[in-house]
Amino acid sequence: MLLVLTLPAPLARASQDTRARHDRDAADPTGQTTGTFITSLRDFGTMGDSFGVDYWPWSVHPPGNDPLNRVEFVNARQVDVRLNQNFERQGEIWSRQKVRATVLQDWDLSNFPVDR
Repeated sequence: MLLVLTLPAPLARASQDTRARHDRDAADPTGQTTGTFITSLRDFGTMGDSFGVDYWPWSVHPPGNDPLNRVEFVNARQVDVRLNQNFERQGEIWSRQKVRATVLQDWDLSNFPVDR
């Protein structure tokens, strides 16, 4: 399982904000930026082949095109999505939600405790 954490750098002036938005739009024609902030990894169950995770996915996107509405939870035994929030800032929509999930994981502990 691979989770990527992307955090935007705070911009001090409007000119920097405009330049950063232009650079981002040139790199990503959809105009979307997404990321994930993991708050907790828990309940590592080697016998049950699972673990728990709490995280906040977020996105900055044009109006009417929220990527968080199209998320698929792969290998999840249970998913609870709550605290879904959207607000507008400088013509873009900022979205976030809190996710608590139990994820299936096939643990390979055949070499434990002498992993190489």
